[in-house]
Amino acid sequence: MALNRMWAAIASTGITPNYMETLEVTGRRSGRVMSLPVVVAIVDGERFLVSMLGEDVQWVHNVRAADGRAALRSGGVEQIRLEEVPIGMRAPIIKEYLRRAPGGRPHVPVDKDAPLAAFEAVAASFPVFRIIAVESPTDASGRDRSAATFVALTFLLSVPFWVLAGVTGGRMFGVLPVSALMAVCPGLAAALLVYRHGGHARVIELLKRSFDFERIGNKVWYVPILLLMPAAMIATYVVMNGLGLPIAPQPVSIAALCVMFVVFFGSAVAEELGWSGYATQPLQARWGTLRASLVLGLIWAVWHFVPLLQMGRSAQWIAWWSVYTVASRVLIVWIYNGAGRSVFAAALYHAISNVGSVTFASCYDPRITGIIIAIAALVVLVNSPRTVSGRAGQPNNEGN
Repeated sequence: MALNRMWAAIASTGITPNYMETLEVTGRRSGRVMSLPVVVAIVDGERFLVSMLGEDVQWVHNVRAADGRAALRSGGVEQIRLEEVPIGMRAPIIKEYLRRAPGGRPHVPVDKDAPLAAFEAVAASFPVFRIIAVESPTDASGRDRSAATFVALTFLLSVPFWVLAGVTGGRMFGVLPVSALMAVCPGLAAALLVYRHGGHARVIELLKRSFDFERIGNKVWYVPILLLMPAAMIATYVVMNGLGLPIAPQPVSIAALCVMFVVFFGSAVAEELGWSGYATQPLQARWGTLRASLVLGLIWAVWHFVPLLQMGRSAQWIAWWSVYTVASRVLIVWIYNGAGRSVFAAALYHAISNVGSVTFASCYDPRITGIIIAIAALVVLVNSPRTVSGRAGQPNNEGN
């Protein structure tokens, strides 16, 4: 028992190979969280745990009593659900487990190189559980130890796009510098980091969040997602018209709008898989939702500075645009939390914001739009403290 606790502590630090982790499950009698070291087997992109000591093992009984609710710790904590695998599907998993876990070989009466049929003969004696991720990994205090790494990696991956735009001066759609292709970088950074912890299975889980609209339990969240930015642009038009500022007519066809939405939604998904799906929750756990939103919004704004300069934007324009961007991130985090931590919800709002700012480019003034969006963020802050100013872990209609 003491040896198990020692190895569990070592595995939980994240310094062991990425297939060695610590399983945490609530004891069915004591009610205390029990920890033990485990080896994760990966088969066909999915992760599994195998009970090398068979059926009569405390952690197996505890997992069943807890309806599969458990956690894995390896530098961070990942909330999981363990789903028992039918006997007929266990053989290849047990075989892969023995390949990865030399310590399990003395307890399984089959050589690791034996044919699959030999494993099928003993499969009924060794419970196997599929690992299903419930929430992104955080450490005991809720801090994701990869948050800073994620930001640094996102900026690093963006450098080639910045250089390419600087060297070629290329433009997309006649307006955007080619450095705008850096939109793929947050999602790519998140994918690389989750791959480090769980291989292809974790990457697949991350990508599935692109369309996790089932998390949006209360459909009323579609109202701000779909209408908040169009309302802000209408308000900007009214203010500019009232101030006598020039507004040039800008006809846009339905076909062009559809194309823009598809392009901007794709880029928004790539961004929000990183900013929302990977970085938001750990930062909320560390600093609270409001501070996390502001910090993430500031990072998000700075990340855009190079492309904006390549577009010839002035320092004043960028400063006001940054106000708009930081306030937008507060709203995105509000939507993300309220809509069950849905990446799809965050990406949809993000995409509509981009479509709106391009469609109404003639009346998009970052001074006015930025102030309007900042006011919207303040209204949200006052009226929805739980989803904006609280701390991670508070009830927030998670939907999972």
